[in-house]
Amino acid sequence: MIHRYSWSRAIGFRLQGTVVEHNEIIFGASFREVITDRLGKYLPNLRNKLLDADRGPFAYLAFVQSAFLDSKVNNERTDFSIPREGPSAAPDSNTDIFDDEISLKAIRDAALTVIVDDLKLYLDEINTSKEAALTNFIDHDAPQYRALLRHKAEFIDQIAPGASKAELDTALHRQLYQRQIKLKQEGQRILAESDEVAEGEEFYRRFEQFVSDENEIGKTALAQYVVHRRTIVELLDKALSRDSETGRYSLEKTVHSLVFPMRSTSGDVPFEQQNLWIIDERLTFHSFLSSDKPLGSIDIIQDGSDSRPDILIFNRSLAFSEGEQPLTSLVVIEFKRPMRDAYRDEDPVSQVYRMVREIRSGQSEDHKGQLIRPLTQNVPAYCYIICDLTAALEVKLQDMSALRTPDNLGYYGYNPTLNAYYEVISYTKLLNDAKKRNRILFEKLNLPVMR
Repeated sequence: MIHRYSWSRAIGFRLQGTVVEHNEIIFGASFREVITDRLGKYLPNLRNKLLDADRGPFAYLAFVQSAFLDSKVNNERTDFSIPREGPSAAPDSNTDIFDDEISLKAIRDAALTVIVDDLKLYLDEINTSKEAALTNFIDHDAPQYRALLRHKAEFIDQIAPGASKAELDTALHRQLYQRQIKLKQEGQRILAESDEVAEGEEFYRRFEQFVSDENEIGKTALAQYVVHRRTIVELLDKALSRDSETGRYSLEKTVHSLVFPMRSTSGDVPFEQQNLWIIDERLTFHSFLSSDKPLGSIDIIQDGSDSRPDILIFNRSLAFSEGEQPLTSLVVIEFKRPMRDAYRDEDPVSQVYRMVREIRSGQSEDHKGQLIRPLTQNVPAYCYIICDLTAALEVKLQDMSALRTPDNLGYYGYNPTLNAYYEVISYTKLLNDAKKRNRILFEKLNLPVMR
């Protein structure tokens, strides 16, 4: 390959053997090397040697020289007296470029364009292989990036050959983020122009393209959330399995932390880290949540109790008058250690009933410090007890006239005096229900069906 342009020319050599181990670009003066750089820094496809079907692997050496570079080399012949960075110029540009404006980057960018053209046959073969690997990774491991497949030609060159799954995920995440930024900027431009342009075919074309791209990004965000749910369900499955070495089960705090981080409140934890859907999808929509904090330490409750509900949720009415913000319900969630059998002092149902009484006896405040008045002191309470249904516990529940769930994996009941509904959910039921609720979502993304 030989290519000439206004201020330098590039010559390409293909070298077999071990004389050169890396693909390189050399900037020379008077046919002698001055600066050498690896091409893989700028073209990921050239990080390794290339393969010729007939002659085997070879290293590519691009030698760039010109009278301009001859005139700019320093006395030690170690560098050029030109800026490293500066405006780039295409090889066929007709723009007048003064010598003092030419940078090493501009010369390198022009040379890289020629190198890519010279090696097109080999680079296309590499990209074809990478596209197959990328498609396979998205289909089997990262369906949240499926919307990017239609744009893969735009960024496939930036992915190194033989990239690991982690590297592919990083590259795709970067692409998605960059597209989100561009889409946000385009949306702002469209909004800024909407008042100025009453009609215009180009404006509406841009608007339609924006809506299409926005929907595409929205689908990707939804897919990311579904993959997140899949990961959480897998972690839950693992947490509920007995350790093959010790024969022990995980502590209840492991499951608790998957549902909601311990010793925190809804004001501390981002929405995407709140996995209350594992228990009940409706729990996701709440006004305040406290996790593993003593009642007396919760800012919105004026209560001196040392009781520590695993998870406490307050819900408020969406409509109220005269500044009142009444509580419409409260939720108490209690986790017990998997396969726990003995409840000497207090059974789980009696425990959550006690907590309900303590909460109702206190005075609750909103984030502004104003008292929250329940609709009545008998505000409805919903209690979830997550535990294993051992024989001893089932006897206690049956003595309380609890009813079995249709799948025989849990119990439920209602205390009319306390206006409290409770569910006792076995860990088996918790996991099975989480899988069933999300199964259709996993199938739509072609994720393996969980058994």
